[in-house]
Amino acid sequence: MHLRTLNLTMLAILAQVAMAEELPNVQLPAMTIYLDEKAPNATYIYNKLSDNKTLGDAVKGISGVQSSSFGPHAGSPVVRSLSGNRVNITENGMAANGLNAMSAGTNIAFDPVFHRLVGVQKFNNVVKEGGHAIGGSVEIDGGLVPKYLNNEPVGLEVHLQKGFNDIDSHGVKANFNNQKNISVNVLYSTQQLDGYDIVGASKAGVCDSQLISRNQYGLGYDMNLVNSCQRQPIIKSEFNIASKKYYMPDYYDMTTGKIHDKYSDWGLELTDVFTNTPNPRYKDNPYYVAGTPDKIEKVDKILDITENYHKKLGNSDLENHRLGVAGSYFWQGHGKSNYIALSADTKHSRYGLPGFSMSNLGAGLDYKSGQPVRIDGTQNKLAVEAQTHHASPWLNRMTVRAGWVDEQSKENVGEQLANDYRFRTSQFATSAYHQPQSFMSGVVGVNGSKRQVQGAGESVYLPNVNTTTYGVFLQETLSFKPVDLTLGYRHERVEHDIVGDFATHRNAKNTKLEGRKYGLDSYDIQASFRPFDRVGIKARYADSQRAPDINELYASNLHYSIMAHEEGNQNLKPERVKSKELSVSFDGSDFDVNASVYANKFTDYIHMASSGAITGGARMPLKYWQQNDVQVTGFEVDVSRDFDLGRYGSMTISSFADLVKNKHLNASEVALHNDGIYMPNMPTNRYGLGVKWQYQDWQVGIDGVYYDEPRYQNAKSETALPAYTLISADVKKDVYWLGSPMTLRFGGTNLLNEDARPHNSPLRYIAPLPARAFTVGVTARF
Repeated sequence: MHLRTLNLTMLAILAQVAMAEELPNVQLPAMTIYLDEKAPNATYIYNKLSDNKTLGDAVKGISGVQSSSFGPHAGSPVVRSLSGNRVNITENGMAANGLNAMSAGTNIAFDPVFHRLVGVQKFNNVVKEGGHAIGGSVEIDGGLVPKYLNNEPVGLEVHLQKGFNDIDSHGVKANFNNQKNISVNVLYSTQQLDGYDIVGASKAGVCDSQLISRNQYGLGYDMNLVNSCQRQPIIKSEFNIASKKYYMPDYYDMTTGKIHDKYSDWGLELTDVFTNTPNPRYKDNPYYVAGTPDKIEKVDKILDITENYHKKLGNSDLENHRLGVAGSYFWQGHGKSNYIALSADTKHSRYGLPGFSMSNLGAGLDYKSGQPVRIDGTQNKLAVEAQTHHASPWLNRMTVRAGWVDEQSKENVGEQLANDYRFRTSQFATSAYHQPQSFMSGVVGVNGSKRQVQGAGESVYLPNVNTTTYGVFLQETLSFKPVDLTLGYRHERVEHDIVGDFATHRNAKNTKLEGRKYGLDSYDIQASFRPFDRVGIKARYADSQRAPDINELYASNLHYSIMAHEEGNQNLKPERVKSKELSVSFDGSDFDVNASVYANKFTDYIHMASSGAITGGARMPLKYWQQNDVQVTGFEVDVSRDFDLGRYGSMTISSFADLVKNKHLNASEVALHNDGIYMPNMPTNRYGLGVKWQYQDWQVGIDGVYYDEPRYQNAKSETALPAYTLISADVKKDVYWLGSPMTLRFGGTNLLNEDARPHNSPLRYIAPLPARAFTVGVTARF
């Protein structure tokens, strides 16, 4: 039985069970929580150490959210088919996505060991966070800043994990506090991996079965698939001896030796043409077949431009390090706790991009002489944050954040530096909350940033640019039970200034680069209605704008880590979206249902479109940033049921389904010919089923997700890959050793050992997800 069928059956069973006798409410350790005080529309996921490799991995279990999977070490959140510059990533309120928003092969600096939780806002969040949240936002609690005083003056947390076809990780976190008002955290974590095993070959089966096809002109091949598979077919044309009626058995031209010279349709040699007399040397061709072509095309060989790995995925090693220190000062004011915190954090990552692991070589060259593409990145961050409470109804709480981030990312082809980019960003955000009446509450905020981008190397694809962004916003909520109404407005300014000279490529649309300024206005409205205590209906609408970022405006050159020759367009206009969402929820004592449908209509949607050409010897598709209207539609359904098993503990069964489409509305005929009607690399629909059981000190979880075949893929440039099911398990046991609490942990992923290739991954044809993997770990607290 497919997981999809099982999932739908489970949804029906859960609905029947919900109507049966009510069981006592069971409090389970929450993996997904809703925090109204922090973000009422966000879904929060606590840290699952055994299955966190990237930020995308941490949130891919949320309906409507997947991981970009640009190789196993660069997975960022894809929210309802949107990512990059449209999904804002922050850590403790400070922007964290940096170069990753422009280069999918660059990972987001993320600590899988000590982050506490991750929250995902799936709806347009521009009013509070700016244009980069036009497709939603993700907030990381990095676990570094102390938010409360521990019971003991000194605390120590040690984490050890051994991976089998998975990451080895280690970490230590110490807390020191004076039991009064000061608390300090110091942490260090590291992850290592030599490389991943895979189920079979790294290149997908379609790279063998569908690369070559026959058409009216003979043999041909799918150029998009050829480039995606990193292969080069060599087609050889041969003379068809069955096409001629006569042949001369004893003829042989010592000069040319060409076989077709001994065959003829007329039985005449050149000298016989004048007499029109058949030459007796010609005989009837016993192989003659009337109407067959003169030439036959055959596949001589298919060259692998990059290596087709078997069982072991080459160039998939990883090394991560994080070191951080933070201190908080607490004080009481107006009956509540206030604090100010300072933190310093550095993260370093070095890893390979598998599959696309060699410099692209010309036909006939040996891929073994190529070079692997590798990423070396460092993020250094200093931050200050504070929260204070006040007695005035027009200012009852205030938050302030400021940060300085220095991010460096090097893209290497073998030992040669292709490009080295530094993003230096200063940013701030302050919000003032008020509640002048019991039925009225709101927040006023100001946030902004100054970013400097500098690049060096032989293959720089971005100029040096300074970007200044600031915005002001207001959001008010009126509560008239059972109806709540929330209104929000934001004004934002974005300015890009070119610094120095930058030579654009000969294929560029831009000639002389110029700075750009944008003024943006966005608003949203939300209405919530609870006709009954356990039933909620929520409608949301937003009209928002996003300014083009520097890669969309100015990029020009080979960009190895996105497998494309990228060309920007500095005449792009801001994109605008009208977002609509309708949600219905039922919150029972032990049975919950949440369902949402949404439609986002973009005007002047910015995307990279294929030109249909390949860039010279680099063998990369030439793509241009351009605009047209698109519509994103989809739905999500989540169902969960709690069971009290008496002396056998408690259990939660949950299920979800989601689907998204991202479709052109008015693309040109050329764009439709090259790219098709749907956006490329779009997530497929999924069906998930999970069971979590708790008994005394034991916690056991099993989750399965069925990824369907693509139903709305880009038919012009994408070849569909098979559906697959991912099953994972997580077992925890709490114990005490020498009076100290410890958690023993065992986890497994891809337990069915599937050849899994996410449709939204640009590397899916040449780099599958890892094969079956296990982890064994322990976390001890002293």
